[in-house]
Amino acid sequence: MTIDMITENKVFFLHLGCDKNKIDSEMVKKKIVDDNYILTDNPWDADVAVINTCGFIDIAKEEAIDSILTLSNIRDDDDSKLSKIIVIGCLAERYRDEILRNLPEVDAVAGLAYNGDIVRIIRDTLLGKKITAYGNPLDMPIDGERLLTEPHHVAYIRIAEGCSNTCTYCAIPSIRGGYRSRSPQAILKEAKTLALSGVKELIVVAQDTTSYSSQGMDISSILKLLAGAEGFWKIRLLYTYPDKITDELLSVIASEEKIAKYLDIPLQHCSEKVLKRMGRRGSRRKLSELIDKIRNAVPGITIRTTFIVGFPGEEEEDFEELYNFIEEMRFDRAGFFEFSAEEGTPAARLDRQIGKKVKSGRMEKIILKQNEILESLQEIKIGKELEAICDGYCSESGNYIFRSEADLPEVDTVINLIGARKIASGTVRNIHIKDVDGVDLVGTL
Repeated sequence: MTIDMITENKVFFLHLGCDKNKIDSEMVKKKIVDDNYILTDNPWDADVAVINTCGFIDIAKEEAIDSILTLSNIRDDDDSKLSKIIVIGCLAERYRDEILRNLPEVDAVAGLAYNGDIVRIIRDTLLGKKITAYGNPLDMPIDGERLLTEPHHVAYIRIAEGCSNTCTYCAIPSIRGGYRSRSPQAILKEAKTLALSGVKELIVVAQDTTSYSSQGMDISSILKLLAGAEGFWKIRLLYTYPDKITDELLSVIASEEKIAKYLDIPLQHCSEKVLKRMGRRGSRRKLSELIDKIRNAVPGITIRTTFIVGFPGEEEEDFEELYNFIEEMRFDRAGFFEFSAEEGTPAARLDRQIGKKVKSGRMEKIILKQNEILESLQEIKIGKELEAICDGYCSESGNYIFRSEADLPEVDTVINLIGARKIASGTVRNIHIKDVDGVDLVGTL
């Protein structure tokens, strides 16, 4: 079989996992189409399937394995063209030996260092070779062109890869290696390319954006650099570490019009005892002072955070402290995760592991409280006018879906715009808020 014949083949690409992994998927897909392969959304019509997996927590691993088995069943279908299955991403990096041994359905497994070599892996797999490709995750490509996924008016930009924090529950450092920052030049070049392609909302990500350091520039400098680029409506900052939030960073968020008045700060807990067991710093008092400081420095800011419930050693009094902390601080947005004992992490070996029933009960209680807070905060917005961006049309409701700078796409709440016609995605409008539907807003032009 010649190379020309191979490059007529179709590829089904499945992305799983977080927004950082989404960037990897977009880089890999760009290499695939640049080599004249055809991407298809129909796995039955594909010659090869590539799955970019997440291997961070148990539910993500289960999703990846289920996806592999589903594709295997499709391959066995008499009406299917699918012949090869390739697994890349964090699951492939973390479980390099187990996948080929326990999942014979897989034809190739490649670690993160080989993301840039995907075309050769596809070619060799289609030629009948069984591929296992691994290297140092520090060698994984973090710069490169991307094939943007929908919606095209929103894009993530990665300013660093890996993590050098020592959170006891997290496997990311062992999967993706230590923290390394991209150059300011590479970041700005990519941002300008994204703006020219029609991106209106740029979302800045890394495992810890506040650890950024390159050529004398920190995260504050990078935000100012990006704010100078033409074409963006808002630039949103995610994944900040609490005690690395500086006065300068808050000043930039407050003063730069393009920087969304929105800050994502995964706090994980407020009990000093639990935080120490997590390998994190802080206490309820210090975190309360930080939140007050942020709100005073940036009036009207939206604060998003996440917490882990049921961490080993979390006594009832620790959970009640967390519950009361959330009730007191009234976070605009908050997500909660039951602790998952990740293989190979120090937290998985800690004593006093919490039972599933207790974790689930605590989760239910704290989510109910946060939903009460969110609903009350949303009701305050009735009668106000909010600048928002259109994410598209919902055929089920007949409404256009908008978001203000207070909302992260696909995660936070939305504004249902009623009585409007023919609004293109990426259009920015002022919306008059008329009502609340659950936790979402309802508005008109």
